Amino acid sequence: MKQRETVLLTGGGGGIGLEMAKIFFSRGYNLIVVSLLQEELEALEKTFLPLKEGQSVVTIQQDLSETSSASMIYNFCTARGIAVDILVNNAGIGIYGRHIDISSSQMLTMLNLNIITGTELVTLFGRGMEKRKKGKILITASTAAFQPLPMMAAYGASKSCLLNFARALSYEMKPSGVRVSCLCPGTTRTNFLKQAGISSSGKTSFGSIAFRMQGDPEKVARAGYRGLMKGKKIIVPGVINRLHYYAAIFLPGGLVSALAYRIFKRGYEHGEGRSSEKAYENRP
Repeated sequence: MKQRETVLLTGGGGGIGLEMAKIFFSRGYNLIVVSLLQEELEALEKTFLPLKEGQSVVTIQQDLSETSSASMIYNFCTARGIAVDILVNNAGIGIYGRHIDISSSQMLTMLNLNIITGTELVTLFGRGMEKRKKGKILITASTAAFQPLPMMAAYGASKSCLLNFARALSYEMKPSGVRVSCLCPGTTRTNFLKQAGISSSGKTSFGSIAFRMQGDPEKVARAGYRGLMKGKKIIVPGVINRLHYYAAIFLPGGLVSALAYRIFKRGYEHGEGRSSEKAYENRP
């Protein structure tokens, strides 16, 4: 029997990550799923039963904003002789509001999770992929990566970092046969908006627009899986999101940022984002 490949997926307890885990599981991959909440992982283990012959599902409860989390996950896999064939860096969070109104602890936690841990996981597991001359890496960014994002300045910057990191990495890893893709979904029906402290004010504001435009996480996950398997460098699911992508390319940057600022600022003035600290502290 052909040996099953193993997928390491972060942020797999819910939303896009969970839907992507379901796709890989249905196609017979072994799974290592990392999430912050133990109850999500316990529910996930029950979901993925029964296992196919030789198939395994391993869950790791870990706060990926901790600086040592990437090495802990790598050591966990190494100690068990697990070679990761596909790395899916999906975990991420956002914070809505004026940058200087956000606490330093919130900001550092977000940046550690969105950027530091994910890039370190790529370093640690990418080396093994390069030695084996095969492997795939999928990095989840966002349509927020396409332009500066006033009122979510550091979040947008973190996603721009991930997009540019993935694009550069794809060229570095290509000679060894390792494929690198970047998934850039728009607003999706997950806990993201709530965790970021974004609510709908019922007016023409970012929150009300974002909630109306939420995409289906299952469709986003399918697009990410297909794009990764085809070796696409940038995956933008959905017509509206692709229009956003091209608008960010062809329209003047100042115009796009000014429009985003007007929409985001209106929501903030109506109270959206003011509960971000409480929502953030209870993030999954």
